[in-house]
Amino acid sequence: MCPVSGFLQLRPRSAEIQDVATPLGDARERGPFSQRGLVPRIVPYSVVASGALFVGAFNVRSEDAWLYAGVALSYLLLVLGAFLLPWDRLPRWTQSLLAMATLPLVGVLREATGDLRSPFTALIFLPLMLFAMHGTRREVMACIAGIGVVLAVPLVGSGTASEWQRMALNTAIAGFIGLNVSAVVSRLRESARGHGEAEGRAREARDQFVGLVEAATQFSIIATDAHGAITVFNEGAARMLAYEPEDVLGRVPTFLHDPAELAARAAELDVPAGFEVLVAAARVGEADVRDWTYVRSTGERITVSVTVSAVRGPDAVPVGFIAIACDVTDERRNETKVREQAQRAGLINELTHAIRQDLDPESVQQRAVTALGERLDADRVVIRLASEDDPVGVIAQSWVREGLPALTHSVAPPAGIARLSRRTHGDDTALVVFDVEDDARLRPGEAAELSEVLGIRGYLGCPMWVGSRLVGWLVVNTTRPRNWTGNEVAIVSAIARTVGAALLQAQTYQQELEIIRRLRELDQAKSDFVSSVSHELRTPLTSIIGYLEMLVEGDGGPLNVEQLQLAEVVERNSRRLLALIEDLLTLSHIEAGQTEPVTEPVDLATVVADVQRTVVPILGARELEVVVDVPEDIGSVLGDAGQLERVLFNLVTNAVKFTPDGGRVSIVGAAVDGLARLSVSDSGIGIPEEEQEQLFTRFFRSSAARENAIQGTGLGLVIVKSIVEAHGGSISVASLVGVGTTVTVELPLLPVPADVVLA
Repeated sequence: MCPVSGFLQLRPRSAEIQDVATPLGDARERGPFSQRGLVPRIVPYSVVASGALFVGAFNVRSEDAWLYAGVALSYLLLVLGAFLLPWDRLPRWTQSLLAMATLPLVGVLREATGDLRSPFTALIFLPLMLFAMHGTRREVMACIAGIGVVLAVPLVGSGTASEWQRMALNTAIAGFIGLNVSAVVSRLRESARGHGEAEGRAREARDQFVGLVEAATQFSIIATDAHGAITVFNEGAARMLAYEPEDVLGRVPTFLHDPAELAARAAELDVPAGFEVLVAAARVGEADVRDWTYVRSTGERITVSVTVSAVRGPDAVPVGFIAIACDVTDERRNETKVREQAQRAGLINELTHAIRQDLDPESVQQRAVTALGERLDADRVVIRLASEDDPVGVIAQSWVREGLPALTHSVAPPAGIARLSRRTHGDDTALVVFDVEDDARLRPGEAAELSEVLGIRGYLGCPMWVGSRLVGWLVVNTTRPRNWTGNEVAIVSAIARTVGAALLQAQTYQQELEIIRRLRELDQAKSDFVSSVSHELRTPLTSIIGYLEMLVEGDGGPLNVEQLQLAEVVERNSRRLLALIEDLLTLSHIEAGQTEPVTEPVDLATVVADVQRTVVPILGARELEVVVDVPEDIGSVLGDAGQLERVLFNLVTNAVKFTPDGGRVSIVGAAVDGLARLSVSDSGIGIPEEEQEQLFTRFFRSSAARENAIQGTGLGLVIVKSIVEAHGGSISVASLVGVGTTVTVELPLLPVPADVVLA
């Protein structure tokens, strides 16, 4: 924001004469804050600084807001001090200290609003002009030194040579202005005794002022008389507007403004669209700081921040006006870009959130076209899905504003759009058409099809690229010409990429769901097949085993030794095959959920005892040490006693089977942290570490088992794991080759009733 660089209020010559009539020595000794004449001396500077702080509030950086608040509070305290303290009873130097205190505030204000580039630097002239007008030469020199310090502090350690040179030049200019104004004021006061001499010095002061105005080349300063004729057009205005002073003096400054802005402001104020529009607020004493569009002599338009003030006569009637302006074109352009980027990011995030609510392709498309159509004030929004053979694609989803005819999804894209879309195929360029009737890329017949048949005038199509794959096109069109902005194109392009990725993700997800469904069907078919075959095999096998038992027992006649041995081999292998079938049926029932769940308290100590009694006959002539260390009060679990017995039985028989004579098999149990932990260990052949992860895979048998010709189906541990997990437990294996194996099962214990605990 351009600051109010300082408006030196001009008064008629008679007022100047009245002011300088005060004795010189008395005025200098009283100081700038003496009670006599305090208000007319201090108010102009207070108004200027207050206006600058008000304007600066709209330009302060968010991270420096606290600095700005501190400056504003400090300035308020200084103003209150200037008006309220009894300066006539205080030492003279206290007034100098108060005025000098504004310099560090200007330095902090620069830091909060742009560092070295802050236009608020011009505020350092306020205390300088105060001292020059109402202080001593020593105070002016001290203020100039303070200005140099304020300008130099930000450059210490980081300033470039050019910045130091600019600082020195600005300090020199301040010194020149301050000393000259001080000298002029002194001379004016000294000439107060003679009316003619006062007139001459007033004229000299006016010339000095004009010189100061001309020296302020960073700002455009334009002064007019009460009727609007330009009387002052400084060098800054000439540079900014590319006009020579002689070309504009005497003219009304409305020709420098954008006519549309003047008309809009006139309608707002309800005044004629002329000079009064520019000075209406200043005429009634209101601060008027606003942005206007200046039109340079070259026709170029620039944005300026203009402060308009009235020059009033002794009767307070405006006798002229001064407009101080600075060029803020780049600043406003950057603010607009930042604002558009923030709006674009917010809209894209909002639309992205709406689009990605689920993974159903139809829903993704419908939400995308609806949200985009409503937020971009479009008439139609279409999603076309492309294919390898057709990069333009057909309509998959559409949104149409109420009152317009619905689109037929099977309709092919218009010929002109299809041709232009294929030309952009292969890159991420949007196809933008402001008006189909005024676009040289479209042939006459193509334009007629779009505007007359389909009712399309404005067209914006963005490809939906995901990596190197063109998913389709996101199309927005209107029934009237549309000057698509860069921001709108960026939004639709971003949403197109988002929709493309969401569609691809949704399609992939649906494909994965279909694969999972088919795999489940296949697994169910496999389980049904295994169950059916097992049932069909079990019946004849049972009959075969029965007849073999009869043969062995001699029911079919006596058998010799060799025949008896052959019959026993057949029976043994038949029983092995029957065991395999039983395991397959059991596993099939468990996985299919066909087993009837039994949920009743099961005492684990009883299960261990039953398994121990069952295993003893199996040991036969085996020379194995079997150790059972399970406390009788280990606790109960909720489950099926028969299935839990099968778990422990399978683990114990495995341990017996894989442990050579002279070895040891142990069953150890304990209650740990609400879990029953049962471990079955053996000192057998062990399992290689690289094979242990496959132990719970169907039909897997370790290399050690195969090398030692130990029979088995490879389903025992699979069944055990299924039963344990169905009871809410877990199973783990630890084994070393040649050392042995330990299988640990953990099951959740039932809580012990309170009365049992107390007993």
